[in-house]
Amino acid sequence: MTATNEENRPTSFVAICLLGALVGTIFFGSVYRYFHAPDDRDSASEPFAPLAYLRLRPFDSAGYLALSESVAEGNADGAMRLRTHALGAASLLAPVDPQVIRAEAALAFARGDVRSGLDKTARLGALSPTDQADAFRVLASYVAHPAWRDFANARLTAGWDASDQFLLTLCNDAQLSQYAFAVAAQFARFRPLSPAASHCAENRAIASGDIPGAYRLRLSAAKTLPARIGFVFNGNFELPLSGSLFDWTLEPGGEYREGFVAAIRPDIGFGGSNKALSLRFTGRPIRSAMAQQYLALGPGKYQLSYLSKQTVQPAANSPAWALRCAGSGTPLIIEGWADLVASSGWTRHRVPFTVGVNCSGQLLSLEPKSKLSSLEGIKGTLVIDEVRVEQQ
Repeated sequence: MTATNEENRPTSFVAICLLGALVGTIFFGSVYRYFHAPDDRDSASEPFAPLAYLRLRPFDSAGYLALSESVAEGNADGAMRLRTHALGAASLLAPVDPQVIRAEAALAFARGDVRSGLDKTARLGALSPTDQADAFRVLASYVAHPAWRDFANARLTAGWDASDQFLLTLCNDAQLSQYAFAVAAQFARFRPLSPAASHCAENRAIASGDIPGAYRLRLSAAKTLPARIGFVFNGNFELPLSGSLFDWTLEPGGEYREGFVAAIRPDIGFGGSNKALSLRFTGRPIRSAMAQQYLALGPGKYQLSYLSKQTVQPAANSPAWALRCAGSGTPLIIEGWADLVASSGWTRHRVPFTVGVNCSGQLLSLEPKSKLSSLEGIKGTLVIDEVRVEQQ
């Protein structure tokens, strides 16, 4: 072969030769040092199976993987070096093999390199759908570790497509759900959250009493929000229900089970409005609130108002809005309602209220005016529109 032909030899062939030399030099040197290190091995023991396999198939990653798993005990320093080199060789030969990546992650955690272990675990979840759930559970167990923040920031900056699925795994974990809100807030700084992930984190925050924090997360994490947001979200019922607790939660009821049926219906709104909340009462006992929404009002003076059109008899039994502090249940509406006739059968209701410094979250709830009317039941219909809270 001429010198010219030597120079034109394909670079891939040269790369393979270099890879083989590197693997052979590093790996078999480590094997020699490990098996010649002084320990309690029986010199008469049977031949080491992974080594025998590798002599026959030196470029099979399975052999290196088996070798790394078989030397977890014995000479600690030598075992760790051999596992490292064996997995390095396996990774060069099969860089996307889930078994290899899983073993690399376990070795990184065993060596105390948590950041590397998190990176490899996330890579395993991204490459192997069947391993994703287990990978997420491992990642979730490290969200309180100091290495988590830098790891998550780097993944989100690069674009972590599975961040929403991971957040749902964390949020639904009984032991780790306490971290869901903090992780969701971290994720929201990089990208909007899916409705399911955002609502789950919001609910966890509300359950812990941090309603203002949950509301901030809703505003920062939502993929779409209307241009203008009042203290009451979707008070005119025009938008589709989002599923957030800071939007309307309607109890669908049942004519015989709950004593009412509730739904948002088109073409019944006030003025130029197209939709409104419609309720029909059957006369049976009412067992639950008909509509609810969490609010995050700061301390101060406010006014609650809404429009209604009803056929409830007697009219004094018609349900009305109640507003309470979410934690203590303290009623905030202590004055009487002012009722003003609007038009076309609609009546506008207004009432002032005050939020104190110890009432950091509120629950707005449509319910019967008294326990007696709840037990006796109500008959007739009620339509509600333009629910508002305004600061005074």
